[in-house]
Amino acid sequence: MQSGLVPLRAYVTNEHPWAINRLTMVTLAELADQSLLLPSNTSVSRLELDLAMTREGLCYASVEEGDQSQTIQALTANNRSVGVITDLPQYGLYGVLIQASARTPELSLGITLHAAWDPQHYSTRTLENLAYRIKKFLHSTY
Repeated sequence: MQSGLVPLRAYVTNEHPWAINRLTMVTLAELADQSLLLPSNTSVSRLELDLAMTREGLCYASVEEGDQSQTIQALTANNRSVGVITDLPQYGLYGVLIQASARTPELSLGITLHAAWDPQHYSTRTLENLAYRIKKFLHSTY
């Protein structure tokens, strides 16, 4: 069962031009020009971002890595870089969606989540109920 899409967002401080101009989405090219703070390459969200950059023939200008989303947001709030993660905002940061491709400007980059379980599992109804609750949460939050 497809649960939903969790968007990848670029987080900036309120003093950043993207926040000042109240942008809702940036292109991969605009993102690539920034000093970025990204999850490490073991992260699914980083893999999705790297694949999108490769498809567009782009390279990062500057990258630092972190494994904890909360740390990435704290460093971003301290004007270190543009933080790119899937988490909801903290520390008063402004989040901007990332355009998936120049060829599909209306689509944002994100991670599609799925739920699956063995239909013979003794607690199938409970698992199905949990999966629907997660789907409902994702749709109401994102």
